[in-house]
Amino acid sequence: MTLRPLLRGYPLAALLVTLVTAIKLTPVVDVSRDSPLVFYLLAVIVAGLYGDVRSALFATALSVFAAWFFFVRPAGNQEFALLRLGAVALGGLVIVAFDAELRRVRAEVAGLLEKRASAPTHETLFGAQVSDSEALRTQLQRLEQLTLRLSKAMTREEVAEIVVDLGVSSTNADTCTLYTLDEAGQGLDLLAHRGIHPQIFGMVQRIERSAGNPTFRVLSSGEPLWVERESEYLELFPKVAGIRTDGPRAKAFWCVPLTAEGTPFGLLGMGYYAPRDFGPRERAFVETFTRHCAEALRRAQRLTAEQDAHATAERLRASLATTLRSIGDGVIATDSAGKVTLMNAVAEALTGHREDESRGKPLAEVFRIVNEETGESVESPVAKVLRDGVIVGLANHTVLVARDGSSVAIDDSGAPIRGPDGRIEGVILVFRDVTEKKREEARREFLAAATAALAESLDYEVTLSRVAWLSVPRLGDWCAVDVIEPGQRLAKRLAVAHVNPEKLELARKIAEKYPEPANAESGVPNVLRTGRAELHANITDEMLQAGTRDAEHLRLSRALGLVSAMVVPLVARGNVLGAMTLVSAESGRHYTQQDLAFAEELSQRCAAAMDNARLYAAEQRARAAADVANRSKDEFLASVSHELRTPLNAILGWAKMMSSNTLDESKRARAIETVERNAVAMAQLVEDLLDVSRIISGKMRLEVQSFDASRVAETALQSVRPAAEAKGIVLLANLQAPGPRLMGDPARIQQVIWNLLSNAVKFTPNGGQVELGVHADEAFTTIVVRDTGRGIDPDFLPFVFEPFRQESASHARSRGGLGLGLAIARQLVELHGGGIEVASAGGGKGATFSVRLPLAPESLQREPNAANDAQLRSRFDHPPELRGLRVLVVDDDEDARHLVSAVLEACGSHVLRAEGADTALELLQAQPVDVLVSDIGMPGQDGYDLIRRVRELPATRGGSVPAAALTAYVRAEDRRRVLNAGYSIHIPKPVEPAELVAVVASLVR
Repeated sequence: MTLRPLLRGYPLAALLVTLVTAIKLTPVVDVSRDSPLVFYLLAVIVAGLYGDVRSALFATALSVFAAWFFFVRPAGNQEFALLRLGAVALGGLVIVAFDAELRRVRAEVAGLLEKRASAPTHETLFGAQVSDSEALRTQLQRLEQLTLRLSKAMTREEVAEIVVDLGVSSTNADTCTLYTLDEAGQGLDLLAHRGIHPQIFGMVQRIERSAGNPTFRVLSSGEPLWVERESEYLELFPKVAGIRTDGPRAKAFWCVPLTAEGTPFGLLGMGYYAPRDFGPRERAFVETFTRHCAEALRRAQRLTAEQDAHATAERLRASLATTLRSIGDGVIATDSAGKVTLMNAVAEALTGHREDESRGKPLAEVFRIVNEETGESVESPVAKVLRDGVIVGLANHTVLVARDGSSVAIDDSGAPIRGPDGRIEGVILVFRDVTEKKREEARREFLAAATAALAESLDYEVTLSRVAWLSVPRLGDWCAVDVIEPGQRLAKRLAVAHVNPEKLELARKIAEKYPEPANAESGVPNVLRTGRAELHANITDEMLQAGTRDAEHLRLSRALGLVSAMVVPLVARGNVLGAMTLVSAESGRHYTQQDLAFAEELSQRCAAAMDNARLYAAEQRARAAADVANRSKDEFLASVSHELRTPLNAILGWAKMMSSNTLDESKRARAIETVERNAVAMAQLVEDLLDVSRIISGKMRLEVQSFDASRVAETALQSVRPAAEAKGIVLLANLQAPGPRLMGDPARIQQVIWNLLSNAVKFTPNGGQVELGVHADEAFTTIVVRDTGRGIDPDFLPFVFEPFRQESASHARSRGGLGLGLAIARQLVELHGGGIEVASAGGGKGATFSVRLPLAPESLQREPNAANDAQLRSRFDHPPELRGLRVLVVDDDEDARHLVSAVLEACGSHVLRAEGADTALELLQAQPVDVLVSDIGMPGQDGYDLIRRVRELPATRGGSVPAAALTAYVRAEDRRRVLNAGYSIHIPKPVEPAELVAVVASLVR
């Protein structure tokens, strides 16, 4: 007795469905509960194979009920319920239909076998000669094999592989192609193949509808295509048949559409290398075979689509979970009753509640919000959404109270979750921590207030004090500002603000008793020195002990209760202007890097305001100084005009008188003396102006040598003696012989002493006294000029050595001059590395000028030899070299030409005169000369043009004549240009006759 009769029918179906359900519900068996479809379909298949159609149909119904009751309904995933149950029902019905068709074919084949058993015949079945009964048996076996293998195939690729494999073997075909229609219905894509030659694979891989391929007619008509001869094949597929290959080609072919549910969706084709006659039995088998393949392929496609949809749903679910985890905001979802259904990790962190513990609880137990200012509970946004059905948000000043009692400022919004019918099925709540946002807003408001305070006044001391008080308590419990004043090295405490006024006195006491050393390695001195900010996030007692000097200092520091501190520099345009200190104490706040960055931004604004205020003050001072300088310039120009016109008036007046021949000899002599004296005065004025120009431009040149200070002072004293004797002034000299030796320009030092002596004589009344003294110590020589004159007003003493400044600039001043002498004297002394000072007890009490100059090195502290002294003496007389000398003088000014001519002719020279370059060249080529003396500044062709034209001449015609440039251009660059142009020497105007004679004599030696 076998088991099959006992299990056939409904008991078998119930047993199989129960077995599948038990396996899936067993925890130890690793079977996915989310995909019951495959296993229940296996139960339907087995029930149909070992039972009948009714048992398979009964198994389908039981499978749908079991899948819904045990797996779909508990999951609650309504969006997939209909899809899964429909898939189970549809798969079962397809299997039932397939089993019914298989049984019908079996019955037909059995009937044919019985009918032909008595009269067996033979026919050809796919190339083999078999009897009728054998053909039916073979077809039945192949169909059973196909059905069994297809029942196990779950994917389209598995079905395609079975169809090709069994199709080729069952029909003895040489090639096989399986196509499916694309979604657009415009082309057939090759799903599987066998025996296709590589050279024609590209032609058959895809068949376009627009190409007119006969296979599309098969799809349209639904009728198979049978090609039994090569000629027919060539006629139907000329392009494929025309491709030459190195192997056999199909000469017979059949193509049957894959149709399911009345719709063709693909093609199955077989090819044969030899012509073939397809009989009725073969054609019936092919059509049945193809119909089974089509049903299996459609079922696999549906299973694949269902699995793809399930996989997509799982991916969406995983993606949603990932998205929720990735969102930076907290997310809580509730159902229509306001109970929690979902929370992401951020929501768990902010509320302190876990999702698995909170699911199903009322939102108010998990999400408790209160007003920041009053502490009263705030209505949940979920309640508002459920009541009003609109998107809502929280009001300002709302904080979330976490599970541990801590609070955090939040901003949130709630939105309804609506079903397909529009009813509210729940609420989604999104909220975020806005503590930093509110802190940033507060910082921006503070910066705006601080900027406004800084802009209120240009008095930065007032504005910085106001900012310090604004900083308390927003940024710290106390704030201090230290600044460095221009020209000062140490900082001063500008402002201190504290939340507790009593602590201000304590901090002041500590600062006075224990000032921070300038070389401290931390704190304000270090920030001022380095320009780098300091952050002390946590001030420990060990830090206090290390930074205090004694027990009392430590006790006072502890009393301040310091918790955290920041020190930031006030930097503008790369300069450290001060420092700002922010300290946390009573509030217990610990500063972070973000706080330090904000403090640095505040300090930058304070430094900019401070720098702008100082720049404005400096600009105001510069403008005032410019006004003073402008007035001084006007006064100077008036003085220059006066001082130049005064001697010029005497010169012009006496010159007119002398030219009128109305003067006797005594008056003529007086006139000559007056003209000479005033010319010397004018020359001195011009020289003073040039000296100022040289000093300002840095082009003052010194002829440095070793000299006796007493001898130079004696020479200066003798030069002012006639003026002193004329006023009855007593000159006293306290000079060493020999005196201390100095390194420098003796002529310039003599000019300094002469200037001091001449001023003393000028401002000392008749019968007064002027004293000159020279004495030396170990390193310096001091030259003192003391007088008993009018003295200097104490208010004017700071301006004595400034150029163009005189104690009285009015037209009624008692003495003339430009006010340059003392300014030049100071510059000359400083060029020698010394200094000059003035002292006066006031009006009528005289003045004392002291000049300190460094001594010459010890190696030079000896008397110069006679040869050196001889070089200091002037020996300008009537040199014999000038007698009979031919000199060409060129100058556009007639007076200058005649002056030079008179000096040289007095020495016995023969002088030729020319007023321009052209005349000079004509004279030079007409008769050679020994020396050329030319001016530079001439109209037309100047002295540079003249010397270039002269140097271009041959030496025999005067091209190498010695030449001297006598010019009023006396700058160093003018001298270099003169020599580079071709002149032998540069002589500045005005020139002494003796110097002119000496220069000309030196040119012919």
